Amino acid sequence: MRITMTGGPGTDDPGRVIFTNYVLSDLITKAYGFDITDMSGPDWLMNPGMNSPRFDITAKLPDGATAEQFQLMLRDMLASRFKMAVHREAKERPIFNLVAGKNGLKLKQSVAPSGADTQVFDLALDRIGAARIHAVGVSMETLAARLSKRGNLGRPVRDATGPVETLVIDELEKKPTEN
Repeated sequence: MRITMTGGPGTDDPGRVIFTNYVLSDLITKAYGFDITDMSGPDWLMNPGMNSPRFDITAKLPDGATAEQFQLMLRDMLASRFKMAVHREAKERPIFNLVAGKNGLKLKQSVAPSGADTQVFDLALDRIGAARIHAVGVSMETLAARLSKRGNLGRPVRDATGPVETLVIDELEKKPTEN
């Protein structure tokens, strides 16, 4: 099952965006910039499976639309078509924090090859859940965010302590209204 997003601000086709086979939770993460582990809402949304409703969306964007404007347009579409209502709140909940060990950091600051402006991040998980990470030119904030999204840890990873900002979905309909 192929899930794609093409076009939009910063691409070769900035005036049009096409979502193919998208589940609602993925659209919400695009619109609000929250990972699903940082959201709370109805069970059917938070635990999407193979039988979750999927949507194909094609939208025309105004000339020169920025990524931030695109996010606002997605939010408006979710509110008008899916009757979505949300609020943000800080919640105390289990998270993983990246911290220095008692003997200090064992990481080395990476130096990108001259003239290179790239980041490398590879995460390999074996059958028993042990992970091996190769990261070059990646900040601790980025490392935490990528572990959160790709590490299958079941909770977010942060490079700081304290309450976690959460997007709370107060209302949401499974089926959109017609165009």
